[in-house]
Amino acid sequence: MTASTKTFERAVLRPLHVLLIAAALVFLFRAMWLWLAGSVVAFFYLGSIGATLHPRRSASELASGPVEGRSAKEEERDSTPEEVRMLVGNAATRVGILIGFIAAFLLCGLLGWRWYFGIPAGLFCTVVSGGILKFLYRTT
Repeated sequence: MTASTKTFERAVLRPLHVLLIAAALVFLFRAMWLWLAGSVVAFFYLGSIGATLHPRRSASELASGPVEGRSAKEEERDSTPEEVRMLVGNAATRVGILIGFIAAFLLCGLLGWRWYFGIPAGLFCTVVSGGILKFLYRTT
């Protein structure tokens, strides 16, 4: 695992992971079943984003922890800077898409915005958040 991948996981994916778990718990205790299902789907999507950062590692290696171990050292040694930039850029795009969907659902579902305002606002959030992440991690 390279430094760029490691910082992306720690600064972006882990906080989103914690927020999705917290949201799922709130939805569970308030009996908001549809929202809970959405949180679970978003949680699995976030996991797939993390898995795509490590294309050479198996599911069992990822389950043991992505930052330590023999396979993490092999991955760091074998990855080129261009490959890492591409992987982090793709992950940033997918995180932007996730944030846009979350924003649209929150605006329409919880705040009561009409769909013709909420969906464009979600698309705007997708572009802005993905762009900011790509800028911060210097990807293309």
